[in-house]
Amino acid sequence: MTLTDRNWRDTAHVRASEAVTATTVAATNELRPRLLAVEQALELALTSLDRREPLAEAQFAVLEAALLLIRAGEAPADQPPAERLELLGDALGSVRAAVQATSVTVVRARDALRRPNRTNSPHPPLPNPVSSRSRDAHVH
Repeated sequence: MTLTDRNWRDTAHVRASEAVTATTVAATNELRPRLLAVEQALELALTSLDRREPLAEAQFAVLEAALLLIRAGEAPADQPPAERLELLGDALGSVRAAVQATSVTVVRARDALRRPNRTNSPHPPLPNPVSSRSRDAHVH
């Protein structure tokens, strides 16, 4: 191999590498606004949600999953597959947490509807027509 052939191959390799980098940067720049928006929403959720409540935890988990999925989608071509797999696995875990927390919220909401009270009952409770006092009065 001559020096010229070697230089040409090195130059071609550098150009190919630059093209991959440019494509990765373009893809990252395209995803960047979405990534930033989800990151900001997640930060807001961290400061404003009480994660002890299942509905708030579900909201947080969905945002976390979205962030992880966007990061997995923007992974550069030269990133080891194991790193992308880890992001996808973490996203799946967040989605599972969101489903579980939402399920708890649904069960609690259904239970609340089954218990009559002043806020969810279509009619106010009726007074007991026969009180214990009037029943005792008729027994004599």
